[in-house]
Amino acid sequence: MKNILIRLTLLATVSVFDVNAIADEIKEEATDIHGGLQAEIIINATASEIWPYLLDRGAFDEKMYVNVSGEPNKENEVLGVYRQSANPETSPPLMLITAVRIIPEKLLMYVQYAKDGSTYGFYIYTLDEQDGKTKVTVINGRTVRGLSEEGFETDFKAHVENSQQAWRERVLPRLKQLVEK
Repeated sequence: MKNILIRLTLLATVSVFDVNAIADEIKEEATDIHGGLQAEIIINATASEIWPYLLDRGAFDEKMYVNVSGEPNKENEVLGVYRQSANPETSPPLMLITAVRIIPEKLLMYVQYAKDGSTYGFYIYTLDEQDGKTKVTVINGRTVRGLSEEGFETDFKAHVENSQQAWRERVLPRLKQLVEK
């Protein structure tokens, strides 16, 4: 898993000038981690108009994000991820995420950490602007730990399908709605 995250970070770093040229390679790496999801949406706005909304993940995602350490919206920022109904003052986060690569108006990459501190996945957001419209793509990959083959085939695959559906039907459309209002 660590090698895949290092490779993804390198891919994201190398692709500063052409984020989309490397998208297929990132997708291939994501599927190697066992639980990749990919969703995309076209938004009638420029990347610079979308960027502030993308940085405020809690505004469009179904979770709450709270700064734990680091400068907000900069590389190495650590965010606690909570259910919307949670009280961050009294509840532990579901997970922590760290911003490992930020290319303004092009790419955001977060690494996910479990409560025990182990790395188990990533989120990559890319923006591809053309003619005043922008394709926003989210790619998520995560490892599978402690599941039997049967558990992977039923529970984990169902989780990935539900996540994919949520991103395509609710989360990204909510981002589009916020930006285009």
